[in-house]
Amino acid sequence: MPDIFAPYLQQLFSRSPTIVACLVGMIVAVSYWKRCPRSALFVCLAMGLFLFTSFVMPLVHLYLIFQGPDALGFRWMIPTFTFAWSVVNAIGMVLLVAAAFTGRSHPALRRFMEDDDYPPITGAPRDTGIQSYGHDRD
Repeated sequence: MPDIFAPYLQQLFSRSPTIVACLVGMIVAVSYWKRCPRSALFVCLAMGLFLFTSFVMPLVHLYLIFQGPDALGFRWMIPTFTFAWSVVNAIGMVLLVAAAFTGRSHPALRRFMEDDDYPPITGAPRDTGIQSYGHDRD
């Protein structure tokens, strides 16, 4: 079997931005674990899947390529492998979407700083304290 170590390192180098982003994502998720545990869990699972695809899938891909077209079912192995790789990445993306929307059952209350400068509104909803002259319906 040919040496696949050098091509594997080249593929890892090309995936280094993804690997760094996944590691940073895991660190951030762990730091937010107490604040939002379910979202952090989903992010950690997604980053783990992306790290898995970044390290293991290129190795398997190179192994299949170095086996050559003589291998049994080679014509179907590469497309099947590529599809499986895509499915694992899709699962990671679904986990990230789930993490983004987990625990958002109520809309966030909006409070603006400029509201603190004015006294609270009292009275009936239609009572604005503005008097109109000339129209009875106002």
